[in-house]
Amino acid sequence: MPFQFEIGETLKTMNDEISRIEAVNHTPTLLVTTRYSGVNGEYRTVYPECPTSWVFANMINAHTLPDDTIELIKELGYTFKVKVEEI
Repeated sequence: MPFQFEIGETLKTMNDEISRIEAVNHTPTLLVTTRYSGVNGEYRTVYPECPTSWVFANMINAHTLPDDTIELIKELGYTFKVKVEEI
């Protein structure tokens, strides 16, 4: 489900990773990052990291994906892969 337009190397790499995951899982996958905040890390913020997840965030006019939206996206058959930050 790669995005069709002129893309840079980073975006191409993300689409390649998503295609690889979808080939294994046979389900459409969204790439996201998460950040936790609060004293005990009780608040989770989910940031879109691929073209499709950006579209979902733009549909609700937001920069992040709230939990209720994530549940609706899952009902559409999508799965989520959390992008791990490398040190």
